[in-house]
Amino acid sequence: MTRRPSRWIIPFVVLPLLLGGCSDDPLSNGTARVSLALTDAPGDVAGVWVKIGEIYLQGGGDEGRTTLLGEADADLLELVELTQLAGTTLDLVSDVDIAAGNYGQLRFVIDGAVLETEDGEVFTFNAVHPDGTPSTGSLTCPSCSQTGIKVLLPGDVADLEAGAHLLVLDFDVSQSFGREAGGSGSWVMSPVIHTAELGFSGAVTGTVNVERDTDGTPLVTIPDCPTGTPRDLTAFMPEAVAQTLTDDLGPVTASSVVASDGSFSFRFLHPDQYDFGFVTNVEFGSSVLTFAAVAPGLVDVTPGVNLVANYTITSATCS
Repeated sequence: MTRRPSRWIIPFVVLPLLLGGCSDDPLSNGTARVSLALTDAPGDVAGVWVKIGEIYLQGGGDEGRTTLLGEADADLLELVELTQLAGTTLDLVSDVDIAAGNYGQLRFVIDGAVLETEDGEVFTFNAVHPDGTPSTGSLTCPSCSQTGIKVLLPGDVADLEAGAHLLVLDFDVSQSFGREAGGSGSWVMSPVIHTAELGFSGAVTGTVNVERDTDGTPLVTIPDCPTGTPRDLTAFMPEAVAQTLTDDLGPVTASSVVASDGSFSFRFLHPDQYDFGFVTNVEFGSSVLTFAAVAPGLVDVTPGVNLVANYTITSATCS
């Protein structure tokens, strides 16, 4: 596998769609209560901002949709800096009552976005950098501001029975952003968003380390890539592929970022057996950092359980 290292894991947290609500008031039969919050995990970019135009459920309401966030919430629809939400959440909507039922789809409409790379380049879609930094090029997103981005819902997550619910939506940027083909230098945003029920999800945490001898001396050095640009454990990209869960793109696939100390986590995984592997080839411009590693392999993820899975890098080369 080859992957560019423009990656963020951005979970959108919908509170509470499937477990315990924020209010003690009992819900009447036929009503589901929804709140929205937003969180993010850090990645290899300087910043990313999005302007949310609408969040809605397909089904019910006017024109076959039930709006959770829209024009009435204009004060919340300014540019949101996702990369500043690591370890915290941004409340969007609280305690919205909707009719219980099967909504089929959850969709995000994005009216604008700004991406700033680590080297200071700025790419924009229908927005300007909040600091006024000039745009280097365009960021295109064909479906962002029309029908919206379809959230991938495994199993029966779309069935909102009467009561309070909690879903976690994972915006996987490692699968969602890339350079435009043809050498134009622009970026393309094709968001991939997965979801899992918080109360019925599991977590996997662990560490990535290089192979060492019996004295603890490292046997592997992660090289500069390209020459003169140091790389470390943060260049390694763990991935988890579900063995039975599928969505419109095929097997449900989650990815994670690695901190400088080697730690990583998959916080919200829908129950299933996952094959924990990694991206073999990571692109840095015209250079490719190639890893070999001992990976955890198959792991059974169960609700409410935090499992441990570790990786050992056995070689790393740049070409």
